[in-house]
Amino acid sequence: KEGTCEDQMKSIATAAKSLIPSIEDLSPKVDELSNTELSRVWRLFRNQQSAVETAFRTVSVKFSKEARARAGVASLSPQSDEDKAAITNVFFSGDPYFVQCVDPTEPLHRSFADSSADLKAAGITPAALDCARPLPSSGKTTYDKFFPGRDPTGEDPFFFVVANRGRPRSLTIRSAVSGEQLVRFARDATAPTVYEVTSNSDFAKRCAKRRNCAAVVHQGPLSDHEKDVVRTLAGMQRKVAFVTVDSRSFKVSFADSLPTAGLRPRVALLQAGAGKARA
Repeated sequence: KEGTCEDQMKSIATAAKSLIPSIEDLSPKVDELSNTELSRVWRLFRNQQSAVETAFRTVSVKFSKEARARAGVASLSPQSDEDKAAITNVFFSGDPYFVQCVDPTEPLHRSFADSSADLKAAGITPAALDCARPLPSSGKTTYDKFFPGRDPTGEDPFFFVVANRGRPRSLTIRSAVSGEQLVRFARDATAPTVYEVTSNSDFAKRCAKRRNCAAVVHQGPLSDHEKDVVRTLAGMQRKVAFVTVDSRSFKVSFADSLPTAGLRPRVALLQAGAGKARA
């Protein structure tokens, strides 16, 4: 099959060598056309140009999608009905994603493609998204919605990481970078953060205003083991914000209603009214 495709590409290249001079030969003849001929010939020319461009783009997208699939990178397009749910998951599931913003016809950054297996091993999904197209529900592009002011025509490869239902965090690669560096950045950037709240305003920001929040109420400092347990739970439940509350210095109103557990930490799951998250 590879040989067949290569033979066909050679045939296309041969045809282009004869086609391009024929097209260029039209240029000096344009001045000789009448108004009626000019409109008719120009329309025919544009139709043929559009047909050729469409054919090349369609096949180029196929090449690109297959290359991404073989690299283990999900290829997502806002124009595809099949991708709508997956795109919503990228931004709102809480799961960790490392995304390259790239046109469907363009190749992936080499380091990104090469590190896809390591990203997956770290629990991070690598994906390619056409960020210049309007998102399914908002009608805004990914750039406009999440990265206002970003020039989508920039030459530097543009990436973002998103996790834990937080805002996407951008990354622009301006020089050579190793796959190991990408994985390390993605792992650090998507790690869940457990905040210690010490005031009403802090609690409102970190917990009460979140759709789902687990408040770990404790007396005195948490042990290293208890901290590890909380961090592990936060990594397992990405849709839930985790906070710790030392009841000796800050008392929450629901603390007295929690089951008693001696000096052991207690956990309260708070859930706000939830609308449907959409991209």
